[in-house]
Amino acid sequence: MVGASDLAFRLLCRRHGADCAYTEMLDARRFVGEPEYASSLFWSQLGGAADRPLVAQFCGNEPDELVAAARLVETHVDAVDLNLGCPQARAKEGVYGAYLLDDHHWPRVFAIVDALAAALSVPVTCKVRLCDSLDQTLAFAAGLQRAGCKLVACHGRLRGSATRRRSGPADLAAVAALAASLRIPTLTNGNALLADPALFAREATGRRCGTSDRRGLALEYLDLATAHPPPSLDYARAHLGYMLGRSGAGARLAYKHSHWDPHALRQALLAAASLRQLQSLAAAAFGRGGRRWRVEQPPPWWGGGEALSVEGGSGEADADADAGGAAAEPPPRRCQCLWLYVSRHERVYVTRHHVCFRFGFRVVTLTGTLITVV
Repeated sequence: MVGASDLAFRLLCRRHGADCAYTEMLDARRFVGEPEYASSLFWSQLGGAADRPLVAQFCGNEPDELVAAARLVETHVDAVDLNLGCPQARAKEGVYGAYLLDDHHWPRVFAIVDALAAALSVPVTCKVRLCDSLDQTLAFAAGLQRAGCKLVACHGRLRGSATRRRSGPADLAAVAALAASLRIPTLTNGNALLADPALFAREATGRRCGTSDRRGLALEYLDLATAHPPPSLDYARAHLGYMLGRSGAGARLAYKHSHWDPHALRQALLAAASLRQLQSLAAAAFGRGGRRWRVEQPPPWWGGGEALSVEGGSGEADADADAGGAAAEPPPRRCQCLWLYVSRHERVYVTRHHVCFRFGFRVVTLTGTLITVV
């Protein structure tokens, strides 16, 4: 889960029943050669006993590089996983992930697993996708088992392409056949098609997850992220977007669990410059979809209709205030209003750099700014 499996999210999963967690996919070559990369994505995201058992997942195609990377982390994790399932364009360019499933790469893959198993004191596991035929999938998995793999996690889809990697349902019958053919444990991952798309609920009652549950889950994650900051704010933005039910892009962009206009909500997510601002957004944006919105021009009383006065702290000043320092108050400035989204009870004002939403007499800001309405 590149860009998703940060410490705060793993702790959230564990709170809600996960017994084990994986790190995000780590590039073995960069992990060994770039200390900043390793620190940002791994060392800063360790949670001690509260985040165990933990599996470190690496990608690569050189045995020596993968062994070197795995040795750096083996005393901090409970297993090391080799990613053989990533279908993204970068994996194709680097010849790793699912692009090692082609049979002419099998000897190299088996040599990597054998080298890792011989060098490490923790188990070696593999994440795979289905090969072009079931017979190929079974043969490949059998080779992994012989080389020393102790667990196979299978995403039951073909590799597809970098842009069509999740189309159609997973072939769970193929995963079942794979599990029956191996002596080692088999997991299935991906294609989590549940009656309720919410992966977590506070009670195992079988009821559908409501708006307050989803909002509470998002706020719970953001509280954890405040205590355990992710590598960048983009992680928190992405988690909140998916908790709001994001799907599609462009004209098809939708947020299933928000009553906001989807493009206004996306602008709000991008405009948020701190975890505190994302918390404000999470507190307000959840609700049933389907509310009718219309797009209007900015009202004429906003500086002649073309601009609006913005006063208050900038994102940088907010960051200083969050750190305990006194935030300097910048002078008021004027920003062009690009969009105004209006529903019966709400208004969302979008400028090039700021988003403000208003509920009745309550104004909530996302960038430490206040739009002055006169």
